[in-house]
Amino acid sequence: MLCVLLAVHAVAIPLGLRAAFQTPRDETIIGHVVRFAYRRQADDSWRPMEAARAYARAQPDGDIYEEIFFHRRLKFQYPPSSLLFIGGLSRDALNLVSWICVWITVAFTVALFRGATQTGERALHRAGPLDLLVGSLVVAALCLSFYPLIRGYTLGQIQVWVDALFAAALWAWYRGRPAASGVCLGIACLIKPPLFVLALWALVRRQRAMLAGMLVTCCIGVSVSIAVYGFASHVSYVRVLSFISQRGEAYYPNQSVNGLLNRWLDNGDNLKFQKFEFPPPNAIVSRGTMIAAIVLLLMALIIPALRRQDDPRFDLPLMAATATIISPIAWEHHYGVWPPILALLVPAVIDLTGARRAVGVALCVAFVLTAQYFSPVQRLADTAWNPLQSYVFFGALLLITTAYGVIVRSPDRVPGTIARSRVP
Repeated sequence: MLCVLLAVHAVAIPLGLRAAFQTPRDETIIGHVVRFAYRRQADDSWRPMEAARAYARAQPDGDIYEEIFFHRRLKFQYPPSSLLFIGGLSRDALNLVSWICVWITVAFTVALFRGATQTGERALHRAGPLDLLVGSLVVAALCLSFYPLIRGYTLGQIQVWVDALFAAALWAWYRGRPAASGVCLGIACLIKPPLFVLALWALVRRQRAMLAGMLVTCCIGVSVSIAVYGFASHVSYVRVLSFISQRGEAYYPNQSVNGLLNRWLDNGDNLKFQKFEFPPPNAIVSRGTMIAAIVLLLMALIIPALRRQDDPRFDLPLMAATATIISPIAWEHHYGVWPPILALLVPAVIDLTGARRAVGVALCVAFVLTAQYFSPVQRLADTAWNPLQSYVFFGALLLITTAYGVIVRSPDRVPGTIARSRVP
């Protein structure tokens, strides 16, 4: 089944797009995989980060965001602590680290998949060595052709560093090492603060070791960052977050409720990335984004708790998926955290449903929608059908709603617990 999915995803769909819509190869997943193979990378993160570092060196007591974000109007949207990670690395070094991070994400995804499929009634431990080898290779290939992950690399996005840290965190948590998982998540939060919503999950679920790991790591990182870049820049970053949350992005790669509503209401440029501009504030967009975030957060906190025992393949992955979806700006490459989430959720859902055909189809559709790049839908930008541009977002919703449906329908069928789950 995995081999068929890989053939459809990595071969049939790209060829179909070229034949039916004359889509250039570079605008298909094949083109991005080729650029990854040749280590061709742009500077989407590096350019604004280097501008911020240069200003911080020249003006140690200056306000980075007042100058870079508000005055120069460069979209430097990372916290000051993110600058600690790039240090004095050259572009070639940043490229190499990013390339390695993609492979780290692939390795942890394969490990998680093997562990998840060896738990429960349909465990793969009854399969032969050849089946396990082929399964692992196919999962690795699916991961390496996962558009958001590879797109993050080719853009030159520090997001792929976050992807690797998140994959390591999920693996550590699944192995029963919550403190190590919390440390990895804490480091990721120093680059991407919206992930700190996972601390709420750790608090509600009484995952004290994980919460402690996150808090200690974040406190140390922020303290060092304040010492290096000053207190003013950290206070100003809160203004940046408020400014962004009130506006979001209308550009079609923003695969969130905010992006969907901005495009639907024609509130901002849909097809062209604005280097200096944001959509104007819109009450419907901001309220809709907030309501959706609250609802999705409550679902992630409440529905998995309906189970009378814990299954490590459901709870944290669902919360992590929700953390991505609810952000006002969730670019396509932000879904690079999806492969390790899928590696746990998909085997769990199949195990609890007895591999029902309808569930299998839903999971395959969800994968294709989140893993592909369908450039022809951009032709719908100026039509009433432009919500279809949010296909990655709809694929993400399909995945989590399928998992929630399984949990609600079979809350007591639990194949394992976190204490006993181990990745070989």
